[in-house]
Amino acid sequence: MGMLLGGIIKIICTSPLSSMALTAMLNLKGLAMGISAIACFGGSFTNGVVFKRFKIGDRGNLIAVMLEPLTQADLVTKNAFAIYLSDFIGGGLAGIGAAYFKIVNNAPGTASPIPGMLAPFAFNPATKVLLSLFFGAVGGVIGGLIGTQIIIVYNKLKKKIKQGEKEQKLSVS
Repeated sequence: MGMLLGGIIKIICTSPLSSMALTAMLNLKGLAMGISAIACFGGSFTNGVVFKRFKIGDRGNLIAVMLEPLTQADLVTKNAFAIYLSDFIGGGLAGIGAAYFKIVNNAPGTASPIPGMLAPFAFNPATKVLLSLFFGAVGGVIGGLIGTQIIIVYNKLKKKIKQGEKEQKLSVS
């Protein structure tokens, strides 16, 4: 549940949709909302890694996408595949951490990086929340590294295939 819900909510959190509005409309509470909140927080680190590794925007854009992804919707949509792939992995890993620590959040609509970091403190012991946030951030960084590495390898393979096709056309001619 943590991987799937965390990954999907983080994609929605980063897309030009509103994860806060969606979770409020669904009236998510309890563990599901806890996973959503921690996934949005942890996935912020995923976005930071993706922006840094692929040199998307400047330092201000990197900080902005980590604090509130919707502020960078133009850059996100230009690099959607890399960002959403990485976000699914990072948000999913953060969601697993939230599920492991059984983070409960009874405040629907707090699926965003900053509210996702703060709201769980109202419903859980501080040590559980701090551990979950730590593992969520680590999961987000790992997700960013894995997702960007997949894209880098994919682009290299695509380039090799194109070069092979060009060489094959030249040898046939």
